[in-house]
Amino acid sequence: MPYIQSIIKSKVPLPVQSLLTEPEVADILKMSVRSVRNARMSGSLPHLRIGRLIRYRADDLDAFLGAASVAPDVLGAKRKRHSSRARPNPKIRPFSEQTR
Repeated sequence: MPYIQSIIKSKVPLPVQSLLTEPEVADILKMSVRSVRNARMSGSLPHLRIGRLIRYRADDLDAFLGAASVAPDVLGAKRKRHSSRARPNPKIRPFSEQTR
């Protein structure tokens, strides 16, 4: 049984277990409601529109998580980290070294 469906079965009664609201999806995915809404608006998170209501299927959440998963590096090579510090520009000298 997929992960999302197992969570839903423990929290939601049987007849309504496949349709979720944005706050419920945010709670399950441990995301903010705004992030869920942004994923929906970008098209990466499928949804249902019933009149003015937005609902999500549990199967769609499982597919969303499957698409978001990242495979580990095959060789296990470490990625080069970029420093957050600004690198000094050799063409620019500090003010104290400048001559007038």
